Amino acid sequence: MTRESRAATVNELGNKMDTTHTINMGTLKRDNASYRLAAWIDTHDRPQPTVVMSNGKLCVYSVEALADGTWAIVSDVIEPTMQAARDLLGY
Repeated sequence: MTRESRAATVNELGNKMDTTHTINMGTLKRDNASYRLAAWIDTHDRPQPTVVMSNGKLCVYSVEALADGTWAIVSDVIEPTMQAARDLLGY
């Protein structure tokens, strides 16, 4: 299955997600809740798109200020729940 056909399959399931999200058809859940949550997280000005991992968890990227005055992109792996996303985003 090509990347385009995987994206089309997800869109046919009713998910309006951005095609930059990683799609693993082997573990795609029928309700696509993880993908909808990843798309919602990405509306919060993330430096890179959120990745839905094969185990359903989300890999979320953030920018972190370091002590030497530089910046780094760091990742956090969270459970695919609204509460975990809100905690990470500081709500």
